[in-house]
Amino acid sequence: MRALSRVLPLALCLMLAACASQAPEQEGRLDYQKAVTLPPLDVPPPLQVPAEGADAVALPITREAEAQALLPKVTDVRVERAGDMRWLVVQGSPEDLWPQVRRFLEGLGLEIAREDPRVGVLETQWAENRADIPEGFIRGLISRIAPNLYSASTRDRYRVRLERGLQPGSTEIYVAHYGVEQVEQGETLVWQPRPSDPELTSELLSRLMLALGVPEERAVAELQQAATTPAAVRARLEGDAVLVTEGFARAWRRVGIALDRIGLIVEDLDRSQGLYWVRVSEEGEKQGWWDSLFGDEQEVSERSFRVKVQGSETDAYVTLENDTGASVKPATRQKVLGQLEEQLR
Repeated sequence: MRALSRVLPLALCLMLAACASQAPEQEGRLDYQKAVTLPPLDVPPPLQVPAEGADAVALPITREAEAQALLPKVTDVRVERAGDMRWLVVQGSPEDLWPQVRRFLEGLGLEIAREDPRVGVLETQWAENRADIPEGFIRGLISRIAPNLYSASTRDRYRVRLERGLQPGSTEIYVAHYGVEQVEQGETLVWQPRPSDPELTSELLSRLMLALGVPEERAVAELQQAATTPAAVRARLEGDAVLVTEGFARAWRRVGIALDRIGLIVEDLDRSQGLYWVRVSEEGEKQGWWDSLFGDEQEVSERSFRVKVQGSETDAYVTLENDTGASVKPATRQKVLGQLEEQLR
């Protein structure tokens, strides 16, 4: 009996080591394939509780399968940059790329929470990134047979937007990352915002380029070059507008990215008029999105309004207006234009 008690632990360790040695190493910082669900937590505004079951993934997929099966090969893919914003320009129509990009996100283990083909937006559920769990020898062994014993203290969500490109037959693909982290608040755990992670955004763009058939070396090189190229674009507040020192076409694209980054929902858009119709999501209203943005100000701010971009070939102005074309309330104008100016610098 004593001999058996000594052999069993040794056998267990050998089994765990074998499991660990057979599993492929995770590459990169994206691993949404084996997420777990945590007990409900208090969530401060303007955040949403990660949806129950949003983290679970039934069918994992490897990077090789992702590149070979999800999307057809596209030869004309490049990275463009303005300021610290990067996006892809892909040969192909938004209608053709839409279902393919959707499958790509699902293949990464990201569940779609919202999709609106009219404005080309795909938004994922909050998901746990298993790559954020600290590694260790013991954890590595145990997690092979009991992965749910460990959980990351962060959650990520992505918003991907497809827009018809300036060049005929092309599509521009933009990615915005949102993050939350779990912190102690007294005796409870709550979610609080964490800054957008440019590395996660870059890796998602890189994997999408691989899936579109771009060689890995080229994808990495283009994204690195876009990250290190000095930013020449500038924007500044001028009265009741943000002046962007570039032409309308690029300003229009960058305003769309900025709206994604600050978390406003684009309900409709009309490039010919230079208009984005935006609103705060229902979840954001329930969680006090405007309250957290405006602090203790007494003035009730608009829940929906229009963002107008007007310009020439050299510069553009960004203003806000309500549905009748009149000025928005001063608090709305001050805070939203301030956030847009910060993103467009």
